[in-house]
Amino acid sequence: MTTHSPRSIDVPRVATRSTSELLDLAAHRVRRRAIDALRAFEVVGEPYTCRMVMPDGTAVPSNQVTDQDLAEIRDDLEHLAEMAPTSLDTLLRMLYTASSHSDRSRIAPALDRLLEYLDYWSVASPVRVAALFERLEPSRLVRAVGQTLLASTRLAGDRSAARQEFLARFLEDLRIRGTPEAMITRLRKGLET
Repeated sequence: MTTHSPRSIDVPRVATRSTSELLDLAAHRVRRRAIDALRAFEVVGEPYTCRMVMPDGTAVPSNQVTDQDLAEIRDDLEHLAEMAPTSLDTLLRMLYTASSHSDRSRIAPALDRLLEYLDYWSVASPVRVAALFERLEPSRLVRAVGQTLLASTRLAGDRSAARQEFLARFLEDLRIRGTPEAMITRLRKGLET
């Protein structure tokens, strides 16, 4: 019998800020991804530990983690538990709509949802990530979507056949679009697992 040590997830502390400051979107996204991962581990019953970190990634000493920090994590998890995960059809619609719009600023929220989908389903049901690779059509996406998907799953160590097939389709679509071969080679090296 193999025993697995619990996965450890770094959760950024909620930054205290004055009301005049703008929300730090990058820090918010990092925290949201960490909370999504914790939620997925809870759903499948996989043990985990979490470590409080500052927004810059430095660890908060355990004796400085407050009850408020822990309460905010629990509140975030309870809030996410009330939300249904994004369905594959909804995600595909969002990605295609954002990719077809002339205003490229609309792609960021779609990429956030893509990353949330990957964080949740790569733990809860990896077959749904494979389905995403199978159903996505690179010709209907902006390059940022394909690159984000492939980079995120590369970092997670995904070596599935579905990912490899999507990578091949993605690179072929770049050739069809006239992307220089040197750039395609660099991308392939950076995105292969």
